[in-house]
Amino acid sequence: MADESISNPPRPPLALRVGVTGARALTPEAVKGLRPLVVDALVYIKQETQRLGADPRAAAAYAPEAPVLRLLSPLAEGADRLVAEEALKAGFVLFAPLPFLQAEYEKDFPGSVETFRALLAQGEALELDGERGSFAEDGYRETGLFILRNCDLVIAIWDGAREHGPGGTGEIVRLAAQAHLPVWWIDSNGEASPRLVEGPAELRGSGDGDAKEKARLSRKLEQLILPPQLAHPEHGGFFGWCAHHLGRLFSRETEPLSCYLAETPRKDRAIWRAFTWIMDFFAPGDATEPPRLAPASTRAERYWDALYKGADGFAIAYGDRYRASYIWIAALAFVALAGAALSTSMPRRTELLIVGAEILALVLILALVFANIWHRWHEKWISYRLLAELCRKQYVLSSLGRALPKPEVFRMSYDSAEIEEPLPRDLWVAWYYSAAQRAAPFPLGSFANLKPAARSLLLTLCAEQTAYHSTRGDRNKKASALVGLVGEVSFVATLVFGALRFASVFVDKLTLVAWSGTIGACLSAASGAFVGIKAYSEFSLLTRQSTHMLRVLKETEAELATVEEDEPLASKELGRIMDGLTLSMMQDVAGWAQLFRLKTLEAGA
Repeated sequence: MADESISNPPRPPLALRVGVTGARALTPEAVKGLRPLVVDALVYIKQETQRLGADPRAAAAYAPEAPVLRLLSPLAEGADRLVAEEALKAGFVLFAPLPFLQAEYEKDFPGSVETFRALLAQGEALELDGERGSFAEDGYRETGLFILRNCDLVIAIWDGAREHGPGGTGEIVRLAAQAHLPVWWIDSNGEASPRLVEGPAELRGSGDGDAKEKARLSRKLEQLILPPQLAHPEHGGFFGWCAHHLGRLFSRETEPLSCYLAETPRKDRAIWRAFTWIMDFFAPGDATEPPRLAPASTRAERYWDALYKGADGFAIAYGDRYRASYIWIAALAFVALAGAALSTSMPRRTELLIVGAEILALVLILALVFANIWHRWHEKWISYRLLAELCRKQYVLSSLGRALPKPEVFRMSYDSAEIEEPLPRDLWVAWYYSAAQRAAPFPLGSFANLKPAARSLLLTLCAEQTAYHSTRGDRNKKASALVGLVGEVSFVATLVFGALRFASVFVDKLTLVAWSGTIGACLSAASGAFVGIKAYSEFSLLTRQSTHMLRVLKETEAELATVEEDEPLASKELGRIMDGLTLSMMQDVAGWAQLFRLKTLEAGA
């Protein structure tokens, strides 16, 4: 049931996250030469973000407030602090992921602790769970990876040398390039002008000059910030053509992102519970309360939980409408076919009533098909469900400052490996999720305190999903068997009455034999309706998907049992398990979406 307390979905504020990596050992002369280049880059990024924020396309998609610019910097000596100092002057918000507890990290720079503390006091911090000794390099590396997971652009002050160990600037830049995360490379030696790196191949060679490199950066920011231009809704067939032209006549909004942002709660009417009735009749569910996710305990979790509940409520409402429409169409098709059979053997007045009922059933079928096309119930059901599931997975990942991999997020919106024009309509889901992620708050405090809650949250996710897939698998298996059985029995009965009708040629027509043709036609219509419902609902495939996910969840719980929260960098192992489970869940949802994308309502179905 949709939550009618949900108002319009929120427009995320326009936000941009900039990370920094670079050399620690910078001489005063080097800092003096690099500072103008850093200022120039930050000012340009700010100006371009503000310019793009004033674009009408951005104004329609984002909250009406000033852009939020964030800098992620560990505040180590050298490049980290240089960029942080100038970013604060330019109006950026500072967030500092620290590789160790603050007191331990400060031992890295005993001569400049006061400078570090002064910068830290102007921002927010998160202490990771690294330790000295054999874990030190891994701690620095995890800090760099945290920045890469949570930024949209990296400023790298680097001499271009190969990495000398884990977590060094060379490795972080290479990993960013491999992930196609844009890097604004400022040569720490001052021998080359700054340039944009968008892939591994661009780590070699030289740039195209300041103006051209900035133009490339501008295009990259535009791709990131402005909503994509998507394909128009498909309007195949006569009814689609009518809906398309009527929509143009009434200037009806069809852009999916605008439609989502304008959504209001849908009424939960009895007519839209038809699919639920069918499932409850053939495969009643367990009346016990299913397990729930642990309640949100951090600001990041509350942020994603609110986004999930909104998208989930709208997905339920449109899913109910679309699936109920299919059930009603099957029932009305049975009425129409049965009416056609009955009308041939009825008195004139009764025949007129039956023909009227047959015509009414056909008209209602057309009305349901047209309503689905006009309101795009099918499209909204799938896209809103994708968005809801993205937000729920990010709700869990946000507990440790992790994020869904961007390539996988965008891959949920299209089937092929390459995106071609016009862009698929579901791509707005990935864009909106990414915009929300850029504006999302980070966890605060220390991983030492966050890890137990994160582990508990992941365990409750496993429990919730295990209960869900156990129920879904069992109910779909039962429904598949019983719906199929009813269809098969109807088909066999049709054969029996067909045989009786054939026998009537050779024997005197008894009452039952006289009605055999009519009854056979009705049973044939019923058989077709149940076969259609089974084919549409994909009971067997959903059962197999749930069986697979139950296996994944069991393995995840077994892995979680081996994690010692007090161990150094236990968050790394927890994060790996989180990533694996959420990726499997994403693939499950993507498979579900691909399964139902083509199951549109048609009058002749």
